[in-house]
Amino acid sequence: MNRKILIFALILGLAALFACETMDEPEMETTSTFPLNGEYWVTYSMGGTMVADYHLLTLTNTAADDGKHILIKEPVIMVNGAGSMIPVVANANMDNLTFNVQDFEYTYNDTSIVKLDITDGKFWEDKYTTNAGNKTDSIYMMVTYDELAVDTSGNVIDTAYSGTFEISGYKRTGWPDDDH
Repeated sequence: MNRKILIFALILGLAALFACETMDEPEMETTSTFPLNGEYWVTYSMGGTMVADYHLLTLTNTAADDGKHILIKEPVIMVNGAGSMIPVVANANMDNLTFNVQDFEYTYNDTSIVKLDITDGKFWEDKYTTNAGNKTDSIYMMVTYDELAVDTSGNVIDTAYSGTFEISGYKRTGWPDDDH
């Protein structure tokens, strides 16, 4: 009986010894568009007047991971069918954390095409303090937006909507008090 207890104690001791093995810290990798990537709570304004309260806007890296482009998924809230996500590939300058889009065109549905430009896209690290007192990143952009009515052949027949919006907000912190 003592021999079984001794063998069991030896195995348990060896297991405990090797269970405490320390490992090197894993190397954290980021994409080429870090720190722009993330979800942002943004508002929409025209001429200094808020026209839409907080909505989530998402910025991600593109599959190319080239550090020159980001994918912006914006909930189209200014047109009929609000909530549809339009994915826009924007040019990114990671040296000064800016981004822009020129002449983007998206077939919204069978009867309309969306055209937009993004200018003055800017990102600031740790420049925003949320209502809960958390520091997070901030974002701003100007969006010139045109929704064009088209006929069944795809020819533009009318401008259904046109406007320039300021979109600004902050990166989602994950804390419930900071969500909208």
